Formats: sequence, C-alpha cells, structure tokens
Amino acid sequence: MSPEGRKELGELLKQLLEKQRDLPTGALQIIGLDEVHKRLGDRFDALHERILRACRRIIEQHVIQPDLSIELPDEDSWLLIFVEPSHGDPHTTCKHIREEIARYCVGELEAQGLRIDLPVVALAELCADGSSLSELLKEAGGEVPPAAPASTPAKSTPPEATPRPAISRKREAADHMPASITSKATGEIEHVFRPIWDAPAQRIVSNLCIGISRLPGGAQVEDLEALDAPDNWEEVGWLDRSSLIQSMTALSDALAHNNVIFVTVQAHYEAVISYGLRARYTSLLGEIPRHLRRHLFIEIAGVPAGAPAQNLAQLAAAFRPFCAEIYASQAIQAFNPAVYANSGIKLVGVSLHNCSLTIDQLGSELWRMGTALKRAGLASYLRDVNTKRIAGIAAQNGFRFLCGSALMGDIPVPVPQQPLPQEFISATQAALAGSG
Repeated sequence: MSPEGRKELGELLKQLLEKQRDLPTGALQIIGLDEVHKRLGDRFDALHERILRACRRIIEQHVIQPDLSIELPDEDSWLLIFVEPSHGDPHTTCKHIREEIARYCVGELEAQGLRIDLPVVALAELCADGSSLSELLKEAGGEVPPAAPASTPAKSTPPEATPRPAISRKREAADHMPASITSKATGEIEHVFRPIWDAPAQRIVSNLCIGISRLPGGAQVEDLEALDAPDNWEEVGWLDRSSLIQSMTALSDALAHNNVIFVTVQAHYEAVISYGLRARYTSLLGEIPRHLRRHLFIEIAGVPAGAPAQNLAQLAAAFRPFCAEIYASQAIQAFNPAVYANSGIKLVGVSLHNCSLTIDQLGSELWRMGTALKRAGLASYLRDVNTKRIAGIAAQNGFRFLCGSALMGDIPVPVPQQPLPQEFISATQAALAGSG
C-alpha cells in the first residue's frame, strides 16, 4: 500500500472509531480475490480490471450507508465495516457478496467450489500490507480502542455522521428506471432501429434497437458511448430496459396493423451478469404479453473474451422463456468462439464498432472468424457494417446476418420482414467487385 493510501485508510478508521468505539468483531470483514486469481490462472491479469469493476459494483449493491466498504489499494481486497444493525447479519451479507463475485468470475457451476477469501478480523488485529491497525492509526494521530466483546450490539450512526471513503466508489441508487436517461449530449437518449439482413435470403428479418444521442454539432454517439458513465452498469441496465420498453411499444403497434415484424434488443453482458441487475431485466421481460414474445430476439452484447461458458448458459436459460431466440455478440478485439461451448447459444455476432483495421486486414479477419464460427457449428452475425463493400466481403466469408448503416439508415420504427431493395443488392455486388 502506498504511503498516501496508508494515511487515507488510517484517517478513515480514526474517524470511524471516534464514532463507533464498541464495534463487535463480526462487524469487520475482508473480502479478497486470491482464490479467484488461483482459479483463473493466466486469464486473471487479462480480466483484472473487469473483475475489479464487477466486484466494486457487487459490493456497492450490498453495503449501504452507514455501513462502509473500503477498497485496499493494490491489494485486490476490500474491508467491509458493518455498523447498522437493521441491515441484517454481516455474515449473511458477505455470503451473498461472495456468491455473486464467484458466479461472475468463474460461472455458476464452478462457483460452487470456489472460496472467496473472507477473514473476520478484530479491530486490534486488522492488517493491511503488513501494517497493524495500531500503526495505521498512529500515522493518522489516533489509537486503537479496546476491542468490544462479540455480543455487544453495534450502535446506529446517522448516515450523515459516518464518513464515506474517498477510495470507495459512491453507491448510486438504482431501484427504479428513470423517466429519461441523460447522456453526453444536451438532449435525452433516443431509440432508433437498424434492420438486420439475412444475407443468403436477401431479406430484412429483424430490427435492432439502439440508443443514440445527438451532439450539438449534428453528430451522434450511440449505445454505451451515449451515456455519461458507460462503465456504470446500473446506468447501462437502465438503457437496456428502456430499449426493451421502446421496442415492445413499437412491436405492439406494428402487430396491431397486421405486419410480420421482429425486433432485437440488447442485454449488455456486464449489466445482467449480476443477479440483482438481471432480476430487474427479467422482471420487465415477464410483463411482456405472450403474443409479443414470439417476435422478440435478445442479443447478449459485449461478451468479454474470457467469459465463462456457464455464465452465458445461465443468461440464456434466464431469458429463453421470454423471447423467440437468444444470441450473443463480442467486439472484434474480444472475439473468442470458445466461450460459447455448451452455452446453448447458436448464433454469435461480431461488432465492428471502433474497429481500426484496414479493409484488407478486415477481410482477413472476417475470413478467420467466419471459418472459426463455422467449425464450431455456430451461425454468424456481423454488426456495425458501415460500407457495402464490407457487407459483401462478410457475406462471402459466411456471415449470415448483417446489420449496420450500409444496409439502411437509422429508422424511427421497425420495418416488417421483406426482401432487400434490388438497388441495394446491386450496389453491394458492385462494391465487392471493386466498381463501387
């Protein structure tokens, strides 16, 4: 721990102990990731930042003011301090935290045998980076009070009197969907639809719902980039649920006019992998009338390269009762078809968003990915196709479904299943031949 981190932790503990001098032993617990590191092996370093973000989110969902969570710098561990008796048994709370972290990191099945480090510590025994609590408090100008017996009840401290650590993220309340979601632009998030093309059949088969925000200069940003905090999975969860509501409203209107129509909505992996956020999404899915579910596809978007197949199987099982089909997508930089083995997902998408490859490099990558997906017995889907030439190359390399601005511009309402216009097909063929 750095000297600055030691001083900050010491200051925080000094303030806390001035308010709560009779904390029982069970009120202080530490959660660490040593066992996760051992289980993941070499994959841990590649997933480190993603795992830390997930752990912070999970802990912040369970540790509510005036209780505290303190991330110990450079330790991959958190000190949890429980001071509010009405929040329930700290051991039960930590059990839930441990289970969610384990499920996130290694999947449902492997999590059953994974032990997340969870030592219970007394005040006088607390160590961080080999430093005792006494040493930390001495640096902060304080001292350790006598440890209270375990049976001593903890006193309740008003939330405003309990210091919140600067080294722990602020917990954002997210118990309901807001009326609108604010974005980087001055306006609210809009929802548009992008037709998905079945390349062999040359038909529009579904409509992907995307959240966008228009910037003052006329440009637009989309999906997670339209949000103020794209790494805040509570906010991403709001966006996913909002897209679902918009899509179901449009679908209901279209079916009322006897149109054969399908819509695709995104459920971003990080926003539904934790049980709490997923429960909100599935609760909303449960409100969809049965006759609409047959026209809904769900795309698990942003699947990381090292995602456990068990996690994907768990998500597919949770969503399957509410839709006609489930598929998944990854950024081109994270492409790894191995994560879909035994997941029950048979259609896999690749996103070209923010792809910096040249057209020749991209052609080689599409051939490699198309071949890998075919060998794995998976149908393929390419997103964010922004030129007709790329559309043609993707179709040549076995990508069955294509979606992007090259097919059709953003539209305010989804379109029915229909053949692609002949002029588009001709233009794509010409572009592939090098004449367009």
